[in-house]
Amino acid sequence: MIWNADGVDPASLQLEVGVFGAEPWTEEMRDVLERELGLAALNLYGLSEIVGPGVAAKCREARAGSHVQEDLFLPEIVDPATGRPLPDRRHLVAGPITLLLRPDDGADGARSGALRRYADHSRRQPVPLGGRAHPVERWRRRTASASFWATRGSTAMSASNDMASIQIESGQIETLLTAAGLDGEEVQRWLDARSALLVALSTAPASWMDSRVAATRCFTLGDTLLRRLPARPRRDVREDAAAEAIKETLRDARTRFLRVYAGPIYSALTDEYREVVRADDLVYRAAERFLGLTPTRAAVEAERQLLQKEKEGVEIDQGLFFSQILAHHQAGAHLCWAMLRPGPEAYERLEELQRTGVVDLGAAVVQRNGHIGQVLMRNPRFLNAEDDFTLGPLELAIDLVTLDPAIEVAVLRGATVDHPRYRDRHVFSAGINLTHLYHGQISYLFYVMRELGAVNKLYRGLAGPEFLPDEPETTLEKPWIAAVEAFAIGGGCQILLVMDHVLAETGSFFNLPARKEGIIPGVANLRLPRLVGERLARQGILFDRRFEADSPDGRLICDEVVPVGEMDAAIERAAGRLVGSGMVSAAGNRKALRVGQEPLSLFQAYMATYAREQAYCHFSPALIANLEASWGAHRRQR
Repeated sequence: MIWNADGVDPASLQLEVGVFGAEPWTEEMRDVLERELGLAALNLYGLSEIVGPGVAAKCREARAGSHVQEDLFLPEIVDPATGRPLPDRRHLVAGPITLLLRPDDGADGARSGALRRYADHSRRQPVPLGGRAHPVERWRRRTASASFWATRGSTAMSASNDMASIQIESGQIETLLTAAGLDGEEVQRWLDARSALLVALSTAPASWMDSRVAATRCFTLGDTLLRRLPARPRRDVREDAAAEAIKETLRDARTRFLRVYAGPIYSALTDEYREVVRADDLVYRAAERFLGLTPTRAAVEAERQLLQKEKEGVEIDQGLFFSQILAHHQAGAHLCWAMLRPGPEAYERLEELQRTGVVDLGAAVVQRNGHIGQVLMRNPRFLNAEDDFTLGPLELAIDLVTLDPAIEVAVLRGATVDHPRYRDRHVFSAGINLTHLYHGQISYLFYVMRELGAVNKLYRGLAGPEFLPDEPETTLEKPWIAAVEAFAIGGGCQILLVMDHVLAETGSFFNLPARKEGIIPGVANLRLPRLVGERLARQGILFDRRFEADSPDGRLICDEVVPVGEMDAAIERAAGRLVGSGMVSAAGNRKALRVGQEPLSLFQAYMATYAREQAYCHFSPALIANLEASWGAHRRQR
C-alpha cells in the first residue's frame, strides 16, 4: 500500500469515511481499506456517458447496497432481452438509468444500460438520514446499449430533427471484438473513451479542449485495436467483422467530432484563415495536429502498395474530413478559394512560357500560338486517361494558360497516343485510369484535388489573393474550347460540361460509365442535367447511355461537329468568334452565367456530399467487382 511505502501511519490520518469510485473495485479491496485505514469504505458509482461519479452511492449507516440518486436519475427494471418493464420482485435485471435534467440545461436525458442486482426490497426503502432511494448491489457489467437524447436548442442536437438519439451499441461491439481475440480490458478502455467523447461533445462548444483530448484518446485507442488484427487479406470471418465494427465506430466518432468542431479545426490548420492551404496539405496537417482524426502520409503510402481490394480504406476518413469542412459555411468557402489560387510553380514556369511559347510538363504540354493557348493532355499508353501522375501537370498547365496575358483563348485537347487502334491520332480522354484504380494507384485525394482544383479552375478561373466570401466572384479567367477527337469518356466527358465551346470530331462520342466503374462521375450529377435535361442525365449516369457527337442528343453536349482532319482550322474559327467582342466581355459573361447556373455556394454544398460518398465508393467491394466484370482489370498490367 502507498501509505506503507511512504512511511505513513494510517492511524495518524484519523480518517472516518472514504468514498471510492471512478474505477471498479472489489469487496476484497474494501476489506483491506477498512482494515488498514480504519474507515468506512463506501462505493460511488458513475457513468461516463452521463455525469461521471454520482449516479449511486452507498450510505455509511445502512450499508445495504448503493442508493440511486433519484432526484437526478430514474432507475428502471426491464427484461434484458426485450427492454420491457418487469415487476420489482425480479432481482437480477438489466436496469436502464435515465438522467433527468431541466430542458434549459441543454439535454433532456441520457440512458445507459447496466446489469445490477436490486437488494431484497420490493419498494424504495427509507435511509437513516431521511428520504427514500432504490438500494442496489454492485453493478456487474454493461449491457448492449446506451443512448443520449437532446432536444431542440441543445448543441448536441441534429440540425434536421427535433430529437436526436445517439445509439452506442457498446455490448455488441465488445462481443464482436473479443470474439476476434482482442483483449477485453483494452476493448472496454476504448469504448469508455468513446463514451467520454460523446459526453464532451454534448456540452460543446464550451468543452473544446476536453473534446479534443477525448477525441485523440478515442481515435488512437481504436486505431491501436485495429492494428492488433491481421492485415485485411489474412483475416478470418470473426476478425473481419471486428475490423469493420472498429472502423465504422471510429468513423462515426470522427464525424461527430468534426460536425461540432469543423470551424475551429480548419481555423487552427490555416492560422485563422490567414494561410492558403491546399486540400492535400490540409488533410495531412490535420493528421499531424489532431492525432487519429485523419490518416498520416505514411499510413496512406503503406496502403498504396496494395491492390485496391486489399486496402483497409484509411482514406475514407479523409472523405469524412472534407465533407464536414466543406459543409461548414466559412471553412468550406475558404477551402474552395484556396484551391482556386494558382500554385507557386505556375509563377516559376510562366517566364518560360512567355519566352519560348512552350512548356513541357510531362503529362501535359502548354503551347502558345498567337492569342491561343493550347493544353495537350498526354498519357499515351492509357489513351490520355487521368490518374495521380497526370493531375498535377494538368492543373499547372491550366494555371499557366490563364496567367499568360498574351493568351486570350484557351484550348484543351488530347495528345496523340501509341495505342494500336489509335496510333498517332489525337484522343481526348479515356477518363480515370481504371488499371491504376484496380491496382491501388489512384488515391482518394485524386477526386478532391481534381474537382476543387483543375476542373473548377477550368470553370471559374483563378481566384485573387483576397478571400472575399460575401462578394461576387473575382477571378482571372478565359474562355475554354474543348477539341474532342475519338472520344471523351468518364472524366473526359465531365470536362466538357464546364467548357465554353465544344468541338467534336465526326464519329466521336461521349459517355459517363459511372455504373461500370462504381464511382461518382465528379460534378457531372450537378452539371449534366443543365445540358441534356434530367431524364437523359439519369440515363447517362445510371445506365451508361452513350452520346454520339453526330446525334441530336450528342449536340446537346457539343457545339460543332468537325470533319476528321479539320480540327485545327475549327479551333481557329471558334477562337476568333469567342474574342470578337473582347476578353472583358467573354470573362464577364462567364461569371454572369455561373451566378444563375452554379454559384459557389451550390458547388460547395455538392462537394460536401461528393467528398463523403466518393470515399465510400472508392473502397467499395462493388467497385472491384465492376472493374473485374466490365473492364477485366485483374488481367491488365499497370
